[in-house]
Amino acid sequence: MVLEHSLKGRRFFYLYRDSNEREEEQMAKKIKVYVEPNETIDECLNRIAQMGYRPVRRIEKPVFEQTGTKDEPVHSHQSILFECVALKP
Repeated sequence: MVLEHSLKGRRFFYLYRDSNEREEEQMAKKIKVYVEPNETIDECLNRIAQMGYRPVRRIEKPVFEQTGTKDEPVHSHQSILFECVALKP
């Protein structure tokens, strides 16, 4: 919202932001989202889109666990991470 004010023949404009603009400014530019254990990749991508972001990078990391008496780590599962940026309105 813009308000106009005049003083001694000069015009001044004041810009007031509404609450929707403040919420958009507070939205992070980049976020990291992990795929939950009982969630498909498609469900995670839908969740990202509902939050107002789009994925730009997918990172898969192996997760190892130590089982038994041996010191050798055993591959347990893959951890999937999406780096996301905010959608431009």
